[in-house]
Amino acid sequence: MNALLQAGWEVQRASAPQSLPAFFLARFDWLPISVQDFLTHVDSAVSSDQKAWFITRKEIAGESDSAFAWDEWEFLSLETAEDDPDWQNAIIAFWDEHCPLVLSVKNGYSHLSMRRDNLAIVAGNEPEFEEVEVVAESWEQLLEKVATNDPSLSLYI
Repeated sequence: MNALLQAGWEVQRASAPQSLPAFFLARFDWLPISVQDFLTHVDSAVSSDQKAWFITRKEIAGESDSAFAWDEWEFLSLETAEDDPDWQNAIIAFWDEHCPLVLSVKNGYSHLSMRRDNLAIVAGNEPEFEEVEVVAESWEQLLEKVATNDPSLSLYI
């Protein structure tokens, strides 16, 4: 968290960690403890330009003042596919395997999400949020890249 603060992020720590909602843990029971700890120990983490933010327990529980739900991009995709049940099922299957960690409006809507099979961090953009590329090999590498303003994340953060 200190590294994010030093990189200019506005970080508000939780006064006391609270459990993640059961529906979230049921869907993403594979998330590493380090990610779960971040989600529960931080109330908000927003970039200095206010265009990117980490998902936190407060957002997942619907207790934040964010204009977007933590799973907003999934809902946008499902709306686009409303007349195609097979496409909708593919979208849901994708998001079951990818947990959004950062949402961004810097260059349109985009996300940084953790992929279940290898715990890599992938990035996706509108209109096809589910077409992704790896931007970090791990949660720790993502935090390091964010803290150092790594140019490889410049489209998102």
